[in-house]
Amino acid sequence: MLIVELNNILLKEQNSLPDAFLIGIEGFSSEAYKHFKKSHVIEIIKDLKTKKVLSFIDLTNIYHDEDLLKVKDLIEELDADGYFYSDLGIMEYLPFEKRFFFSQTYITNKYDLNIALKENKYVLISPNLSLLELKDFEYNENIYLIGFGTWEIFHSRRPLLTNYFKYREIESALNGYHIMEEFRNDKYPIIEENGFKVYLNDYFCLDELLTNNLIIKTFDLEPTIALKVIECFKNQDLTLIKELPIKTHPALLHQESILTKGDKNA
Repeated sequence: MLIVELNNILLKEQNSLPDAFLIGIEGFSSEAYKHFKKSHVIEIIKDLKTKKVLSFIDLTNIYHDEDLLKVKDLIEELDADGYFYSDLGIMEYLPFEKRFFFSQTYITNKYDLNIALKENKYVLISPNLSLLELKDFEYNENIYLIGFGTWEIFHSRRPLLTNYFKYREIESALNGYHIMEEFRNDKYPIIEENGFKVYLNDYFCLDELLTNNLIIKTFDLEPTIALKVIECFKNQDLTLIKELPIKTHPALLHQESILTKGDKNA
């Protein structure tokens, strides 16, 4: 199953629809780039059902106690096919068959994977592993990888950008900014939406199709480019992505996932 992050432009497309969409919702989502109002999400789900496309809701926020009842009420109100989550505090509100455990740093070995699969219908394997390590897993219809998307390098629940402008007494919009290091020219995109995130400036792309169960993060891609990326994965031809006018990188696919300090493991 191919799950694609939804944005407001892709909603209008009738061709090249994936098997499912990941939908961000205001006040509850952390992973999706575009966040819709709850009333709009309800209409989106109804529309996708007529197209026989599944709907997954992004509930990947880190929640406090006062948030939990809001999450419970939202789940009861929506008629989605599944929910992405990483905060274990909301797991009991989700029926087993709708649980998608989405934690990009947690599932790094087959033992953790087997434990997670006992409690969840769907599980994401960490994208922080090398390609060699990813090949060690036995894949089935319940195990997913990120096939394409942005690479998150920093995340905080704190509104760091808001605080920066507030205490410097600067009025400005929250998004459309980048961070630049002192000795590099790369611009790293910043997003503040239910938390603060910094991304690499290019798009991650899986080198090999180890499974057909993939998640495509469209982020701020131009709609025509996003549709072409979807087509490449639907046709299982990743070589065509290299012909698109975007930069891609393999992230950690060809690096050992062990940090070292000097000649010894840290």
